[in-house]
Amino acid sequence: MATNHYVTDGAIGIDLNSIGSARNFTLGETHGGDGGSQFVYTRFESSTNQGALCKIDTGYLASQASGANLASADSRLGFAQTAFPASTYGFLALSGENILIRLTGGAAGGGGQPLYTTDTAGNISTASVSASQFQVFGVWMHASASAAGTTATVVTAAVSFAHLRKPRAGGG
Repeated sequence: MATNHYVTDGAIGIDLNSIGSARNFTLGETHGGDGGSQFVYTRFESSTNQGALCKIDTGYLASQASGANLASADSRLGFAQTAFPASTYGFLALSGENILIRLTGGAAGGGGQPLYTTDTAGNISTASVSASQFQVFGVWMHASASAAGTTATVVTAAVSFAHLRKPRAGGG
């Protein structure tokens, strides 16, 4: 599955789907794309699956997100629109229409379904099964999907700057 997003902000020579071992743009550089999308240029610290929920750390270093590695601090979130090998550079989707997301562990009835982080890096789910998982806001699936067990399915969604709902420290 590919989405082939393209730049609409007037920048020339930007390929939002490119993957490279050399840094061709400034880390943190953002560009507007089709469908109201926004992309940020990052370095992928580990191999990343297509549609994976990623956290963006200081220095615009991206890695697949899981409930466990999101627990310690707030992070900016995005979705990989293609698979990235470790130590490569590319654009991560922050928002827009027809953004690919990686869904696992539960059947989704379409738009409006609550989504959660999982213990499998990069995947989100319609089911929360542990206290280490957080609800993901700002993501609206376009259609129903079935992703039973540990098998991941890549589906499209409307994304409006995904963020997490975390309990406050001290439980209050």
